[in-house]
Amino acid sequence: MANVKITALTNLASGDVADGDVFVIDDISATETKKVTIANVKSVVGTTGLTASRALKTDGSGNIVVSDVTSAELDHLDGVTSAIQTQFTAAETRRTNNIAGAISTVTTSDLTASRALVTNGDGKIAVSDVTSAEIDHLDGVSSAIQTQLDAKIATTASASNDFVTFTRLNANVNVVQDNVAAIPSSFANVSYVTTTANSYNIGVTVASISEVDVYISGAYQHKKEYILANSSHNVQFTDATFVAGEDIEIISRT
Repeated sequence: MANVKITALTNLASGDVADGDVFVIDDISATETKKVTIANVKSVVGTTGLTASRALKTDGSGNIVVSDVTSAELDHLDGVTSAIQTQFTAAETRRTNNIAGAISTVTTSDLTASRALVTNGDGKIAVSDVTSAEIDHLDGVSSAIQTQLDAKIATTASASNDFVTFTRLNANVNVVQDNVAAIPSSFANVSYVTTTANSYNIGVTVASISEVDVYISGAYQHKKEYILANSSHNVQFTDATFVAGEDIEIISRT
């Protein structure tokens, strides 16, 4: 081999490459010079150019081959500080632990719209019957509501009593008015001196026997002693005959 500077050597044309051509290697660890032939290189990297922008790997024979992983995908490993699967597993464990907690009741479907949320008996998130509009009424509340209500009732006791008294009086007035309305608008009185007959004209038409009162010689006659007769125009006594000469008064309410 001619004694020529390395920088002055001529490039080897691809057509001139032969399996026996040699690369000279200085094995520093062994302090000796070794060689690598073109055949050695071919066995490792193949005889043709590699697919561009791909990650390399070794095949089952230990030869360098192109993988399906692009260089852009490989770049995503930049900044990774520990085993990726270990980190994924830890993240999944945290996710499942969180789902098993309070949020587990709301992971698969939407909640009822516009409702206040509470925790149920198991400590899980649940929807209450209180609407968002109702809970908005709490806006501006400055202290316990029941305490404020109790205090308000205590300070307005007299007003409350006045209201209760008015309500009761008003109800009583209504009852009195109803009773007044029930009083007959007119009375009809007829008087006779009895004969032996047992039926006497009332003077008006009444709806029922309850609208008629009968007195004989001033003594009130029980209603079981007589009935209505003659199309409700007469009072007819249950006795077939009557004592003559008695004063009879029939009062009807219509």
